[in-house]
Amino acid sequence: MASALVVAGATPALAASVQVSGGTWSYGVGGGYVYSSYYHVSKCHGSSVQGAYFASSGNTDAGIQANASAETAWSGNKSYYRSTCE
Repeated sequence: MASALVVAGATPALAASVQVSGGTWSYGVGGGYVYSSYYHVSKCHGSSVQGAYFASSGNTDAGIQANASAETAWSGNKSYYRSTCE
């Protein structure tokens, strides 16, 4: 059981990667951080998180990874993506 805890500690505890809105979004909580990473090949896009504080990638050009991370809060950690820029 101890080795399972070590392996779990080496990777995000709650992580997902999904295809959404024409891009790839990876997000989760692990290692004391909440993170969001979104990639879109043809649209301006972005990602953001709410943890102990709010963090945003800002507007990210097509073909570039949009990354955001923040230290985790006790609760209410959230990850977001967007496939448009305003």
